[in-house]
Amino acid sequence: RDLFKNKTYSFLIIGGFSFGFTACILIGLFYFTEKNVNSGFANHKQIYRLYDLKRNTCNIYYDLNPLLADDYSDIINTCPMDFFNGFTFMVKDELANVSTILENVVSTNNNFFEIFSVSVVESLGSLPFDGKESVVITESVAQRLYKGGSAIGQTIAIDNYYAIFRGKVTAVIKDLPENSTFKAEIIMNSDNEDFRLSRTCKDDKCNYPTKHYIQLSESTDTEAFTSLINSSLDLNQFDLEQLALQPFDDIYLSKLTMKDMHFKGNIKLLNI
Repeated sequence: RDLFKNKTYSFLIIGGFSFGFTACILIGLFYFTEKNVNSGFANHKQIYRLYDLKRNTCNIYYDLNPLLADDYSDIINTCPMDFFNGFTFMVKDELANVSTILENVVSTNNNFFEIFSVSVVESLGSLPFDGKESVVITESVAQRLYKGGSAIGQTIAIDNYYAIFRGKVTAVIKDLPENSTFKAEIIMNSDNEDFRLSRTCKDDKCNYPTKHYIQLSESTDTEAFTSLINSSLDLNQFDLEQLALQPFDDIYLSKLTMKDMHFKGNIKLLNI
């Protein structure tokens, strides 16, 4: 009876409380989502990206990867990974005369699927990449191209208006988690130099700058490991000054100013 007797006052009290409570829930959900970017990858706490501390860059020569993979017991797995987003790529199966537009292309090797715990839906062989001409596509891309038919074994052309890559689809994977700093719709085998997305050449010698991701064991002392790789590697051959590790979880809200293709959040806005 009091509520109906004082309708204006009741509306302000109940409405204000409801509005404030809703705002608190939405802010809490936003904060939780922003703080948990990349947590959809099973190994996210053990993944790190290498970067040059002095030059503030994560573009490092591709040839570093096999040394990391072979020489350090703390490294469970390692992969090079370069990717583009925001650029338009036309992907077409010329034989089936079907095509679609993509914006997220990744170049990496088979270790990527283990490090980032990618679920393989179907594949031609025991590994997602089966041969240097291999490409892997996501379920959503396979659906757009083949409408429920099998994509395995099909040959597709990837055209970014500057170059055309042709490859054979050897696996279809689940779409990557939505709440992550990078997307992948088509993944190309970086063991094939023609499938690497960056190249610099000087005096008839070409290098392929890329990002390097490593999965460390849970017991690894990251500071000691960083000192080890800096003292044991000949950094000059890779045009490096001093290597450092950046946790994969820190990339989204990082204070580092390195230029890369990862989606970034605003730590100041989040703190406010």
